[in-house]
Amino acid sequence: MSALIAADELAAALAAARAWWLLGYHGHADVRVLDGGYDGWVARGLEVTTEVPEPEPGDFQAHPGQRPLLDADAAGNLAPDGRLRPAEELRARFAALGVRQGAPVGAYCGSGVVAASEVLALEVAGFDAALYAGSWSEWITTSAARA
Repeated sequence: MSALIAADELAAALAAARAWWLLGYHGHADVRVLDGGYDGWVARGLEVTTEVPEPEPGDFQAHPGQRPLLDADAAGNLAPDGRLRPAEELRARFAALGVRQGAPVGAYCGSGVVAASEVLALEVAGFDAALYAGSWSEWITTSAARA
C-alpha cells in the first residue's frame, strides 16, 4: 500500500487531519499530514508545480473500525423505557467504543445538544469528558473555518 500525504492550505491542517483520521479509521496504515499545510510548504521555499499528476489506480480497500470511534448516538445510551441505561451497561458500551479511564474524551455534534447527552452518559458511566458546546454550528461561523 502506498503512503498518502494529506494536505490543505491552512497551517492548522484541519481538513488534512480529518482525511488522516478517516483513512486510518478505514485501515490505511501509512497516512501523513503535511505539517504547516500547502501555505507552509510554499513559505519554506519548497518546490511546487502547476503540473497535474496522473496517479496510478490504487489498491486500498477500506476496513472500518481500525481507530477508536465514539459515536454521539444518544439513542444507544437509552434503555427501552427512554431512561439512561445503568452505569455498568454504559461503561461497557463506551469501553467497547474505545473509551479508557484517564484518556481524554471529547464530544461534539451539530449544535451541542446530542453531544451534551453523550457527555452526561459518559459521566454516569464514570468517565470524564469534555463538550464542545458550540459544536459544528459554532465552528462554521468562525472566520477561520474552511473545509
